[in-house]
Amino acid sequence: MTQASEHNGGSEAPPGPSFQFSLKTLLVVTTSVAVGLSSLVAAPAVINLIAATCFLMLLPVVLTVVLVYGRGYQRTFCIGAMFPSGRRPRITHHIGPAIHLLLHG
Repeated sequence: MTQASEHNGGSEAPPGPSFQFSLKTLLVVTTSVAVGLSSLVAAPAVINLIAATCFLMLLPVVLTVVLVYGRGYQRTFCIGAMFPSGRRPRITHHIGPAIHLLLHG
């Protein structure tokens, strides 16, 4: 028994599955993003504003989760992306009028 396996109770964890690149996956992801973004372009401005606000509110949450649980380059990327994701001065100016427009027509 090796010294490393003695520290973790004698069982060694198998390495996790790595990402396997395939053209099919790339095509599916690209098509999904294109359809999603084109549906936002065709939507009314109020819906676009709500979608953008939700995205900007969830972005720091996702970055924080990956920052805590990620390793290596993922963690480094999230550290660098946290500052720009926290800056939202322009979108907050438009939320009030958009809600007013949504409620009062």
